Amino acid sequence: MTILETPRLLLRPMHIDDLQTKHVIDKHPDVYQFQGFSLLPNGEKRPRTLEETREKLEQRIGEFGLQGFGMWAVVLKESNTFIGWAGLQFYLLEYHTHSTPEIELFYALSRSYWGQGIIHEACQQLIEYGFKTLKLTRITSVVHRENTRSLNVARRNGMRLIDYPSDAHNLLCILDNPALVQEDLHG
Repeated sequence: MTILETPRLLLRPMHIDDLQTKHVIDKHPDVYQFQGFSLLPNGEKRPRTLEETREKLEQRIGEFGLQGFGMWAVVLKESNTFIGWAGLQFYLLEYHTHSTPEIELFYALSRSYWGQGIIHEACQQLIEYGFKTLKLTRITSVVHRENTRSLNVARRNGMRLIDYPSDAHNLLCILDNPALVQEDLHG
């Protein structure tokens, strides 16, 4: 089991005991606006039901077991309080003519902990893990253009933002592995 630590956070793989708290976090309108939602027939977003949250969490737990990475619980060390999640996941970046496999950095945090640099701290640990342990060439994030908080997190993480190739509502945030960039310069 891969556990990551920062001075104030513990990042551990999610488990089913996180379900109730994850569901509460997902239900907050500021959180489900951009993730943790289902679509109604008229296109409106609604928070996932507890059962939908369970299904998604079980899927995430399975991904971590299969791949060795995925969704980590973000836990405050001092109080051992689960307050959100961050992770790395496979996805296909869709261009108009083709797709490329990518690793995406994703995250969500309980609304009451926003603005404290917690997600930035968790992301920095995951970026380090991705580049040093997994030896990724790059890490990406897909962020809705209106999600200014997540765009700020991406910028703080050193990501460059470009138009998403096949969806005008999103931006693609890219961070190249600095070790490989240095290798290219000196290679």
